[in-house]
This record gives sequence, structure tokens and C-alpha cells, in this order.
Amino acid sequence: MFDEFNEEDKQKLLSKYRYINITVDYGWWNDIYEDASNIGIEIKGFDLNRNTSHVNIIISNYKETAILISKNRGNSGLEIAKRFLAHKNKEDFHVALCEHFLNLLKEEYDYLISDKKITKTLIENKYYFNEKFEIEMVFKKI
Repeated sequence: MFDEFNEEDKQKLLSKYRYINITVDYGWWNDIYEDASNIGIEIKGFDLNRNTSHVNIIISNYKETAILISKNRGNSGLEIAKRFLAHKNKEDFHVALCEHFLNLLKEEYDYLISDKKITKTLIENKYYFNEKFEIEMVFKKI
């Protein structure tokens, strides 16, 4: 188990399993997509490439989305919504929301590949490792 390794070997495990929490099967972005959907935004896709990161969103009703944000998002989107409702600039609102959701996606991704989260995953799942640091399946008699 992870806790049984020395610090050097723990670092090797962290490097080997850096992306354990972001497999495509898991859909780590689903909660963020759902949050967007709850305020009338459809996220069509994103790319977190550090040089060209972007997110594609569709807003079907700008005013309704701004109202939903001001009611449901707390401080995180309140200023964005207030600016739109005051000035009605759809382009600025769209860009601000793209930046907002891109930041949420980046923060979640960075957390999921962090040493803290990987350690938590390896410990909570009670993985056993062989001498090559591969996950071993261990069956116990009941």
C-alpha cells in the first residue's frame, strides 16, 4: 500500500500515476458541464493545452443566463452577470463566461493531477503495488 513506501518510492508512484484521476472513462469534467447547463450554458468542448487553451460554449438566452448566474452562482459569476445586465454586451459576456469556465476546468484538472489528490486516491482505493510499482489485485478470503 502507498503508506508503506519510503519517500523516494512514493515520488515514483506519484509520477507513475500522475493521471490516474483524469481518465476519459471517468469524465472528470462532468460536474462543471452540469453546472454550466444549470445556468443555460452548453459546453461543447475544451482544450487545456497550456499555450492555446480554450473552451467552446453556447448560450441560448443571454439575459436568462445572467439572471440564473446572479441567483445561483454566488460571487464567482456575480460580477460577470451584473456587467452584462447593466451594459447588454453579449460578446463581452460570452468571453467572460468562457474565461470563467476555462478557469474552473483548469483548476479541477490541476487538482486532479496534484500530489495531494493522487495520494488520496491511492490510499482511499487501498491499492497494493508490486516491485515495478504496478497496481496488484489482492483478494482476501472472507
